[in-house]
Amino acid sequence: MNSKAVRNLAAVALLEGFIIIWLIVTGTHFVVKTQLGFIAADTPITLAVKYDAPDKKFDEVVKQNLDSLPYRPSDQVLAILAKCAYEKRTNYVRILIENGADVEEAVKQLRKVNQEEAVKLLRQVQLELKDKP
Repeated sequence: MNSKAVRNLAAVALLEGFIIIWLIVTGTHFVVKTQLGFIAADTPITLAVKYDAPDKKFDEVVKQNLDSLPYRPSDQVLAILAKCAYEKRTNYVRILIENGADVEEAVKQLRKVNQEEAVKLLRQVQLELKDKP
């Protein structure tokens, strides 16, 4: 290392030392916050909805991923059943309800965003499934 680089490093170290001493003496506190960003991973069910899977394939995906039925991506207001009702995807709604999706939770979510038409669709499909032998 040449003498110029050593002088520059010494100057920076001295400056840092003065700043640290000044912060301690004045009682100044700094809080450094970092915001960790992440990308919510889509579940197979949300991907099937996103890419308009045929009903038969959607039914297979739902049956293979029952644990992700209540999942709601952090960037969305609605869980998958409520989203399908909002988008008027009657067959998807039927498949989700048949496989145990929580209708009451979907109704709550839809009412929070004033989507009574979607609530009607949920209730209609739910009633049809109850009447089905």
